Amino acid sequence: MRQTIILLALFLVVFSSCSKNDTRTSILGSWNCDEYSEIGQHKYQVNIVRNYYSPNDTNEYIINNFHNLGIAEEAEVFVQQNETGELIITRTSTLEISFSGSGIIAADFSRIEWDYTVNDGITNPHVIANYD
Repeated sequence: MRQTIILLALFLVVFSSCSKNDTRTSILGSWNCDEYSEIGQHKYQVNIVRNYYSPNDTNEYIINNFHNLGIAEEAEVFVQQNETGELIITRTSTLEISFSGSGIIAADFSRIEWDYTVNDGITNPHVIANYD
């Protein structure tokens, strides 16, 4: 019986030490996206990095795979310095599609909520996307 308790305790220690730490301290890194529009629902990943075009600006970021366009496609965003942590889409790298809209970063960096429109020259869907 004592061996069983020791093994169970050891298992719990090992299992709890392997749990993923999802605590974020910034918006940098990989995010899972749930996107909703009148076209449908999509799930994909994005990666947020510092804007290498403006390396001295701490409020400029690049989102790779924005709107699930591919990892080589990027959108530049600006983080406003206010208590809401608002993101503004400032530019996209694709010439055929333009985006306009904004997002809000949770104070603990656990979530980003987007509200934007896409203009591809044919359609202009309204999109709600959540990063977590």
